[in-house]
Amino acid sequence: KTTKPSDLFFIDTETSSLNTGTGTFVFLIGFAQWKDNALSMTQLFLEHPIDEKTFLSIFDQNLSPNSVFISYNGKAFDIPMLKNRFILNKIPHRLNDIEHLDLLHAARSVWKMRLESRKLSDIEHEILGFQRTSDEIPGWLVPQLYYDYIESGDAQPLKGVFYHNEMDVLSLVAILFYMNDLLAQNLPASALDSRDSVSIGYLFSKLGLWEQSDTFFQSGLQNGLPDDVHKSASKNYAFSLKKQKRWEESMAHFEQAAVRDDLISCVELAKYYEHQKKDYQKALYWVDKALSLLKFKQAKTKEGKPILLRKQRLKRKFERNFHHET
Repeated sequence: KTTKPSDLFFIDTETSSLNTGTGTFVFLIGFAQWKDNALSMTQLFLEHPIDEKTFLSIFDQNLSPNSVFISYNGKAFDIPMLKNRFILNKIPHRLNDIEHLDLLHAARSVWKMRLESRKLSDIEHEILGFQRTSDEIPGWLVPQLYYDYIESGDAQPLKGVFYHNEMDVLSLVAILFYMNDLLAQNLPASALDSRDSVSIGYLFSKLGLWEQSDTFFQSGLQNGLPDDVHKSASKNYAFSLKKQKRWEESMAHFEQAAVRDDLISCVELAKYYEHQKKDYQKALYWVDKALSLLKFKQAKTKEGKPILLRKQRLKRKFERNFHHET
């Protein structure tokens, strides 16, 4: 279906515990929607657990059949948590019918080669160049502040919780639109890291979008990569080209990875020269290179045995071919 900006439902929750047990409940739901060409931010707050049914019902009223959840790890945490609370309170819900885009999975795909951690705070700082103010509190502190409020009735310390939740939601908006510009190539070339380029190329390849995949792979490979990343990128691009049956281009990139000691690429080259080119001498060269990369591993391991068998077969083929020619 076609998704309109007004269908996007950016959502983040705060809960009474960091685990997902049945005793944990949601006490704050922050969400943003486009209304009249402006972003509208709403925060629903559970003043006391006794009011949970009303709290959940009001949340449900804000959803429409066309809503699309946009979250960060919401598929694993926020939405299952909300579903549990609707079920435990015996309230019908439609959360199973709402489409969901979890930006954590997208972030892992796009920034996996550049960032060791893809936590929301890391994406804000490293990608968006955004720093939260001193009102920010760590997520682990949120449950305790809520229970302090329940006990004391003083809501003032919750200011940091509301700020934390609001920034989480607004970050979702910023990340989604940044990603959209990134994938649509609407950002200046200087804004695109070569490691991100090859990650996006791999993502498009998995989707079978070959033209976009070529563009990003080539951009990343041409603009300089650390040697280990170059090896991985060359191999991934080679497999993408192989799926398209662009054999010569594919093998050129497998060779770039193979000379950087990539075992799988050596095997792919051996297969190609054996079956496609019938050049058993070159095939043997790449098999020997693959076996040398196994180093101290025994050849009869799960990884090495097929390569050893391939070498034996190639030697027989080479000898037959040699005798036939002479």
